Amino acid sequence: MNETTPRLPIQAVFFDAIGTLLTPNPAPADVYTEVGRRHGSELARAEIAQRFRQAFRAEEEKDFEAGWKVDAEREYLRWSNIVASVFQGTGAAGLANAIFLELWEHFAQPEAWRVDPDACAVLAEFSKHGNLLGIASNFDGRLHRLLDAMPELNLISKRILSAEVGWRKPDRRFFDAVIRAAECPPDRLMFIGDDPVNDYRPALEAGLRPILLAMESGRDVAEGRRVHKLRELLDFGSGRQGFD
Repeated sequence: MNETTPRLPIQAVFFDAIGTLLTPNPAPADVYTEVGRRHGSELARAEIAQRFRQAFRAEEEKDFEAGWKVDAEREYLRWSNIVASVFQGTGAAGLANAIFLELWEHFAQPEAWRVDPDACAVLAEFSKHGNLLGIASNFDGRLHRLLDAMPELNLISKRILSAEVGWRKPDRRFFDAVIRAAECPPDRLMFIGDDPVNDYRPALEAGLRPILLAMESGRDVAEGRRVHKLRELLDFGSGRQGFD
């Protein structure tokens, strides 16, 4: 876009959930450590964190090989596999299913999550300017329970969940579902997320206006399309509704 091209106003703003609007509190490694110990695990937190990262990557590879196709059953199986991998070879391995069920329910509780303290003000600012607000997440139906219990996020009217759409980010079909929900042209849809691979790049490729929420930016993140804190989005809501 050059200086003579008119900047079209944003009509809809969609947010990623985990890492953008919501953060686990306490951190997953702390929760896994505590729950594991109640079931006989002696794994240190650092070891659990490392095993979690490895298990998570392994499940990501499975989704990639499946063409990013997901559903509620796959999401349940994903987390069951991750928990089993974390506690494999430990004194708690035989109780992995019990650990998984406890962890599954833990992360379905609003008390297990922290809403970004700037979220309420940011959402209110965009809403004041007439923007439709939505959330678009690689999550399952538990997210509905979380959002219903979080008044800070009650201005969000649209919810796109990968387990319900059938495709997860970064698949283009996930972003097509976001565009349909927004009911506006993709170039008038702002998408905010914290992951360059799952949020920023595929949103850009789908024709949306992405903003990366991150301290560091990759070389493919255009100037003016990255914020360090959610509160920096207030600049966009208060008039900077078009950008190059």
